[in-house]
Amino acid sequence: MASERKNSTPRIEFSVVTENYISDWSFGQRFFEMLIATDARLTPEKIGNSDDLIAYGDISTFRPLWGRRVRLEGPFGPSDVLWPVAWHRSTKLESNGRTSFTDTSKKGNLIPGAISLSSAYDEATDWLRFFREICELTKAAAGFIHIPARFERRENGYSPYYPGAAGSILKKQLPNIAWATFFGPPYSHEADFAKLAEIGYHVEELAGGYLLLMSDNIMDSFNDFQTFSRRRIELKKHFRPDLFRITEEAQMP
Repeated sequence: MASERKNSTPRIEFSVVTENYISDWSFGQRFFEMLIATDARLTPEKIGNSDDLIAYGDISTFRPLWGRRVRLEGPFGPSDVLWPVAWHRSTKLESNGRTSFTDTSKKGNLIPGAISLSSAYDEATDWLRFFREICELTKAAAGFIHIPARFERRENGYSPYYPGAAGSILKKQLPNIAWATFFGPPYSHEADFAKLAEIGYHVEELAGGYLLLMSDNIMDSFNDFQTFSRRRIELKKHFRPDLFRITEEAQMP
């Protein structure tokens, strides 16, 4: 019964990936100001750099954790890494989030950073405005915001569109098309976005790239997945065949 209730409850999945360095506290402070301004019910209750979370006091509680560099021992010797920051809220609006920081590997390769957030949905929360703000703040390479239908969720055998976004970007791919997808500068030439606007898709210029919406209502992917899925299949025909890691649609029973 608990699993059925979970599947029938809409949940926001939010992910922004950036090649910009965001470990300076000025980014962290601004991000959490934007998060709480979007909806005070998203204020964290627990925060930390690992599973051992501590109580949240105010935004400044994050300062010693944000962009914290630690030394980890591994099979190829020690590595100095930027430790991700996590936060959690168990009361309304129940949510959890995580920031991993853009860094450079031992070999000098860029490791993209990412901000992800999973939250209970409430129509009073202006998620699209928040999404636009974070894409601009981070100078995002790509971003996704979506309410998965139950058919799209991992427990139903489908590989969701949203996890692994940074890994996909390292391979010059995107995971999938979400209800709102931001195609940042690295992907702004992947389609004729002006043509997409002409044929009825909502397209707007944003942060050096394009924001593309599948419909006017974020709940459409959840309430009418069949129509959403059909539109996503048609939309993908306007992009190169190997751009999206997930090529098949979730199957409805």
